[in-house]
Order: sequence, then structure tokens, then C-alpha cells
Amino acid sequence: MIAIQALEGGYGESPVLRGVALDVSPGEIFAILGKNGMGKTTLLKTIMGLLPVKRGRVELLGQDVTGLPPYRITRLGVSYVPQEKSIFQDLTVEENLRLALRDGVSFDARLETISSWFPVLKARLQQHSARGRSQGESRRCFSSDGRSSPARVWSSWTRSPKGFNPP
Repeated sequence: MIAIQALEGGYGESPVLRGVALDVSPGEIFAILGKNGMGKTTLLKTIMGLLPVKRGRVELLGQDVTGLPPYRITRLGVSYVPQEKSIFQDLTVEENLRLALRDGVSFDARLETISSWFPVLKARLQQHSARGRSQGESRRCFSSDGRSSPARVWSSWTRSPKGFNPP
């Protein structure tokens, strides 16, 4: 499902990823752990085509996506929910969720699925995304944006629990 070979990338002339290799099979759950500045976000952004691949190869769902633009990777069924707040603050929760729909699937059917994950969102569809919301509620809203697409591969970035320091 995800195969990465000898991946190198970074920002401009600053290398961050050096020889990354990864193989995740269908049905597996994989986590990238590390302290700040270790390259977790850079890896996800490089996989999604948001940063250029300097060397190596990225395969998603059996297709070589190395160098493809993000919209083409998303159309394959890959969804990325960044740590940054990627919701439109002036839109309602419902409007944000509708924007995430990329195909002809019924909004009502998707809403039922999303509501099973985050029941509070259904009750707050008409609220503006930025008003009266905790960080956790905002996070649920933009996690739903990514999950409301028919993704077969879904990646999300979140902070490590407080006090958790992987080696």
C-alpha cells in the first residue's frame, strides 16, 4: 500500500530525509514517532507531493507517485490531514465538510459516517468553525475533512502525548 525506497528530500538545499525506506501493507497501521525537528512532517509532505523528492521512489496503492502533484495523489484515494489548522475559519462546520467531498457521494451518507466517529460535529453543523470551539473540536472538524473523502490511505499528524519521548 505504501512503499518508499531510498527517499531523500528536504527544504531547498537543506536535506532532512536521507535514505528513508518504508513498506506498509494493506490493513496495517503505521506510526511515525520522533521529537520536534526529526523529519516526521517533512516525510508526510514529501509523500504527498507537497515537497519535492530529491532522490528515491514513493509508491502508493501500487502506483509510482514520485514527483506527482498533490491533487493527483489525492485522486488516487490518499488523504493527508496536516497538523496546521486547515479549516476555513469563516465557514460553518457543514461548509468545511462539504468542501472536502471530491466525488459524487451523498453528503448525508458521509455525514452519518463522520458522526459515528465524532458525534458532536453533527450537532454543530451550522456553527462557524472558529467560534466557540476548543482545539480538540477544531481538530475533529479538520480530521473529518480528510476522512470525508473516500481515502484508502489516510495520514494525520498529531503531537505526541505529553511526557512521551520516543528514543
